[in-house]
Amino acid sequence: MRSFCFWRWRKAEDEDLDRELQAHLDIATEERVNAGIPLRDARRAARHEFGSITSTREDLRNMRTGAAIERLWREARHAARRLLRSPAFTLATVLTLALAIGANASIFAVVYRVVLKPLPYGASERLVALEFSVPARNVAKVYYIPSRLYFQYLDRAHTLDGLALYVGTNELTFTGQGSPERIHVSRTTASLSSVLRVAPSVGRWFTDSESEPGASPAAVLSHGFWVRRFAQDPNVVGRSITLDGVPTVVVGVMPTSFAFPDPRVDVWIPAPYVTRSTATDGYAFAAVGRLREGATLAEARSELTRLAVELDPSYPNNGYKGLVSTAATLLDATVGNATVTLWILLTAVGLVLVVACGNVANLFLVRAEVRQQEIAMRRALGAGNREVAQYFLAESTLLSLAGGTLGVAVAWLALHMLVAFGPGVGPWWTSLPRIMKSASTPSCAHSPWRSV
Repeated sequence: MRSFCFWRWRKAEDEDLDRELQAHLDIATEERVNAGIPLRDARRAARHEFGSITSTREDLRNMRTGAAIERLWREARHAARRLLRSPAFTLATVLTLALAIGANASIFAVVYRVVLKPLPYGASERLVALEFSVPARNVAKVYYIPSRLYFQYLDRAHTLDGLALYVGTNELTFTGQGSPERIHVSRTTASLSSVLRVAPSVGRWFTDSESEPGASPAAVLSHGFWVRRFAQDPNVVGRSITLDGVPTVVVGVMPTSFAFPDPRVDVWIPAPYVTRSTATDGYAFAAVGRLREGATLAEARSELTRLAVELDPSYPNNGYKGLVSTAATLLDATVGNATVTLWILLTAVGLVLVVACGNVANLFLVRAEVRQQEIAMRRALGAGNREVAQYFLAESTLLSLAGGTLGVAVAWLALHMLVAFGPGVGPWWTSLPRIMKSASTPSCAHSPWRSV
C-alpha cells in the first residue's frame, strides 16, 4: 500500500514538473510574440534558449529527495525484466552461485560449530581432558584414570584448579513419572559442576556427602528430560524418581546448554565408591580438569606424569610408572582429528566458489559480446561509461542476491540433513564430534568411549 501511494505521489510530482516547464516555455514564447515575432519562430526561439526539456526534467528529478534510491529501483526493475527475457542465462548463473555459496555456508557452519565455537562452559579454554600414553606397552591413548590417581592429583597437583571424574552414559530404567522409559545416565563426582563452572538452573548439584556409600541417592536432570517428562515443573526438586528400582531424589535441573559428556544424557547421579577409603587402581573413570591461572598445558603434562609415577613407588607391579600425560584442552580432545579434515574440506569448497565465480564471469563475458549492439545504441543515446557500468552492475547485483538467497536455503537444507542423517556422538559415531542428531540438542563435550 505504501509503495502504491509513493508511486501515485511521484507521478503527481512529475506531472507538476511537466506543467511548470511548459509554463516557462509559454511565458518565453508569449514575450517574443508581444515583441512582434511570429508564433512559430517565437516558440522555436524559446525552446532554443531554454535548452533540452528532457535534460532539464532529468536534472530536476535528480535534485529531489530520494532520487538516488528511485534511480536504483528503476535500474533494478529494468535489469529484472532483461534477466527474465534470458531465462537460460539467469537460471545457469543463479544455480551456479547458489550451489557454491550453499556449499561454503554449510561447511563453514560445520567448521564453526565443531572447531571454532567455544564449549558451553565457563572459561572453557582452560578445561583439559586427562589422557595418557604408555610407551613401554605401545599404548597410544588411555582415556581413563583410577580413583587413587584422582585423589593424588587433588592433593598434590598445583597446575590444576579442580578435577572431576565421570563415566559415560549407561541406560537405566526410569519409573515414577508416567510410563517407564530407558534413559541415559552419567555417573560423575560432585566436583563436576564447579570444574565446568556451570550451575543448575533449578535447584543444586549433588554434594560430596551424597556420593558416600549409604547416602540417599540423588539425581540432577537435564533440561530436555525435565521438559519432556516433567513439563518444566519448577517444583520438581525434592521429588522422588526410580532408577532401576532405586528411589532417587531430584536435587536440580541443569541449563539448556549443559550436555556433558554426551548430549544424550538425561540424568546425572553420583559416581559410586569414589572416596578416599574406597579408592581403587581400576581404570574406570574419565577425568576433566581446569588449569590454574598462569599454568600452561605443558606444565600440567609434566606434573601429571611425575605425580603418577610418585603415587606409590613401593606398590607391587605399579601400573602408574609407565604413564605419560598427553593431556589436551577439552575442545581439542573433543574434536580430535576432525579439525584437519574440516579445514581441508572448507578450503576445497572455497576453491569451488572461486571456480563458480570464474564460470559466472565467463557467462557475463559471452553475454556482453552478444549485446555489443545494445551497448552501442545506449552510447549513441548519450550513455557514458558510468551509465553502462550501472547497467551491468544492476544485473550482477540481482543475480548475486538471488544466488545468495537460494544458497542460504541450500545451506540450511544441507545442515538439517547432516544433523538428521550425518555422524553424531557416541561410541560408534566418532568421525564428526559436536554434531547432534537433533538441532535442539546442546553441544557435547569430551567423549571417553574411544578404544585404547
